[in-house]
Amino acid sequence: MPRAERRFMIGAIALVPILLGCLGWMLPSVGGSVVIPAVIVFGTGLLIVIIATAVAMDRPRWRPFAISAVIATVLVSIWTFEFSLSMQIQFSNATAQATAAIESSHGVPTCSMHVRGSVGPLSAPYRECVSGQMVTFTRAGTTSTQGGGLIYASNGVTGLQDACVFTLLDDWTMFASDGTSCPLGYNFIPGP
Repeated sequence: MPRAERRFMIGAIALVPILLGCLGWMLPSVGGSVVIPAVIVFGTGLLIVIIATAVAMDRPRWRPFAISAVIATVLVSIWTFEFSLSMQIQFSNATAQATAAIESSHGVPTCSMHVRGSVGPLSAPYRECVSGQMVTFTRAGTTSTQGGGLIYASNGVTGLQDACVFTLLDDWTMFASDGTSCPLGYNFIPGP
């Protein structure tokens, strides 16, 4: 294989997981389905695999690219579903924000509106409500029972009922509650 073609193939092999990873990072949203973004990533990867397989049929040297595209598609789809939003919280100062809000409330339930910044994947404007050892972050204009949001509970218990939840990290839960049905990937917690 000529050197220029080898370099191109290595670049193409590296580009597939980067492209799919960017989609997997940008598509999931707080309160939205976690399955649909994973399916979009998988579909995009599948399209790349089909094209790569067609090229590899005429040029057997390109089989490693087709194989790597299959592997990247599967792994990044799983990552999008299971870890994308969790990593956005992990790589932000969301936990520090939540613990600071709990400490500053001195045990008194409080709510405040933030017009700048973000809490992990939830961008401003958002509402922050502290109650005991729990902080709820919701989109502006919604309440804790509408739309979706994030909950930080230092003891891991959220106390949500009649809500759809998706556990992100030990102390972080994403919720969606529109009163009709849960987005794909969420679990429903019934009330008493």
